[in-house]
Amino acid sequence: MAPEKPSPSQTKPPKAPAPKLELKAKKQGAKGGGGAKKGAASKGRASKGSIAEGAPAKEGAAAKGRAPAKGRAPAKKRASKGSTSEGGPAKEAADKKVTGTAKKKNLPRIIRNRSVAFFQSALVLHAAVILCFLLFAATISAIALYAMERGKTNSLRAGAKKITKFMRAHEPRLRTLLDSEVLEETLKYAETLASWRTKIIELDEAITDITRKITKDWEVFGGSLFLFHMGAQTYVQAIHTCSTRDSSLATIDTPAEEEFIESHVKGKHVDYWIGLHKQRIDWIWLEDTPVRQMFWSPGAPINKGLAGGDTENCVFVDKHCTLNKQCWRDSLCTSLKRAICRIRPNEKWMY
Repeated sequence: MAPEKPSPSQTKPPKAPAPKLELKAKKQGAKGGGGAKKGAASKGRASKGSIAEGAPAKEGAAAKGRAPAKGRAPAKKRASKGSTSEGGPAKEAADKKVTGTAKKKNLPRIIRNRSVAFFQSALVLHAAVILCFLLFAATISAIALYAMERGKTNSLRAGAKKITKFMRAHEPRLRTLLDSEVLEETLKYAETLASWRTKIIELDEAITDITRKITKDWEVFGGSLFLFHMGAQTYVQAIHTCSTRDSSLATIDTPAEEEFIESHVKGKHVDYWIGLHKQRIDWIWLEDTPVRQMFWSPGAPINKGLAGGDTENCVFVDKHCTLNKQCWRDSLCTSLKRAICRIRPNEKWMY
């Protein structure tokens, strides 16, 4: 029997479901293999529904429905399988890319840290080298100082032996003493010699000063130096004039000194002050030495009372004196006269 032809209603395929299914299959295929499988299943169901209406429609729908199901689904499945199978290497590549990017970002910090560590190690090495050099130099210096001190000690010992030998040879009483005792006695001798050397220097300076004074208007008499100053001045000014020359207004102790002074005063144009003045009722010398002898002119002194501001308190040698050793007169201290300065011998040179 010939097969029964399907009715037009049965042979006409549905139009709406097919595009929806295809869009859904495409979306799910983009997502992965699972979506592809669902799309294929849904297309299969659609094709079965269309076959139920008739054999020819069933064959045509099956041909149309199976073609996309068999042709597209495997590709999507393969794609999904390929994506799942290639997921491991892709992930590793992505991880390597991220790691490489992180390493590139951290590269300056790594270089900086390594540079700092390098320089720190170099500084430590340099410091260690310098410290070793300093220790070596200190050791050499200590050795040199030790050698020098040892050489000095040996020299001192040799010198001490020579000194003790010399002292025992020239001082018999030191021969029975120990070396240390001999050195102590030698030290005492050295101190004595040093003091004598100082005195010799001072004496030489004094001689030089006296020589200079002699060549500048100073005259020597009786172991003293006398200066007959030419400027007229008051008694106080005369005291200052002599003190600036390391001397004092003349003190006359002996008749010989009086005659020496009178020989320089008589016949001059101005009188000369001497160091005698009145204090209360007594006549005293400026040097506070006792008045042993006085050489007043006849009728002098004028002031026979107390010393006062308006009385004759100061003594001078009269230029008009004609008598021998009788030339002293008293006058007001404000009178203008010349000064006689005297320098006595230094007692430390008198033995």
